[in-house]
Amino acid sequence: MALPGALIRGGFVSLAVLQSDEQIRESRRQMRARRVSQLKHSPAWARALLRRLGFSMQEWADDRKSWDVWKTALFLESALDRSAPVLDLGAWHSEILPVLHCMNFSDLHGMDLNPAVLHGPYSDAIRYRVGDFYRAPYPDEAFAAVTAISAIEHGLDLPRLLAEVSRILRPGGVFIASTDYWPEKIDTTGLSIFSMSWTIFSAAELEHLIASVRELHLEPVGPLAFDATRPTVHYMEREYTFAWFALQKVVRE
Repeated sequence: MALPGALIRGGFVSLAVLQSDEQIRESRRQMRARRVSQLKHSPAWARALLRRLGFSMQEWADDRKSWDVWKTALFLESALDRSAPVLDLGAWHSEILPVLHCMNFSDLHGMDLNPAVLHGPYSDAIRYRVGDFYRAPYPDEAFAAVTAISAIEHGLDLPRLLAEVSRILRPGGVFIASTDYWPEKIDTTGLSIFSMSWTIFSAAELEHLIASVRELHLEPVGPLAFDATRPTVHYMEREYTFAWFALQKVVRE
C-alpha cells in the first residue's frame, strides 16, 4: 500500500486523454479477459422488445467509460495492495468499485447523493453510503485512494470538493478522476445533465485545476499529456473526449 509520504513514480502518467474508440474497445476486452467487466450484453432483440414494452435495461456499467474505469483500476492495482481502503465519489452507476471487488480489493466504499446507490452491486462487500461530497462522513486520512469517474464535470464546487478529498486522503494517497474534455474550450452555457450544470474541461482549465490544488498537498504523479487527436463522444451537439488524471497527497516537511 502507498506508504505515508511515499511518492508514486515509475511509468505512471498524471494526465492522459482518450484518443480513439479502439482504446475503449481494447479496455473492455482486457476487462473481460480478466473477468472483471460488469457490462452484460443482452441480445438486440431482447433490448428492442423491452423498449417496445416501455422498459429500459439498466446497466451498472457504461461501455463508453471502459477506458477511464480500466485505467483507474490498473493504476490502483499497481500502486496499492488489495487491503487498501478506497472510496468512490459518485458511486451510483459507477463501475469502478465492482471492478475493484472482482480484482480482490477488500476495503471498498462508495458514496452518492442518490439513495439508489445503496442497492449497488456486491453491496454485501462494498460499503455504499448516501452522503454529501463536501462533508464526507469519514474521518481525516481515512483512505489510500479516492476516485471520481465522470463526476467533477457535473456542477460541483471543485475547491470545496478537493479540499474534502485532501482531508480524507492519507499522506501518500491518490485522487483519481476522469472528466469530459477537449483541448480548446467548448461552451456548455445553459446546458445541464442530471439537473446540474455541465462543463467540458479545456486544457487551460485542467492545468489551472492541477496547479491550484498544490496548496492542498495534491500533486501530479507523473507527466501531463493534454493533446487530443479526435473526438470520441458526440452528445448534445458537442464533440469531445475524456481526460483522466491522478494526483497524490504529498505532505512535505
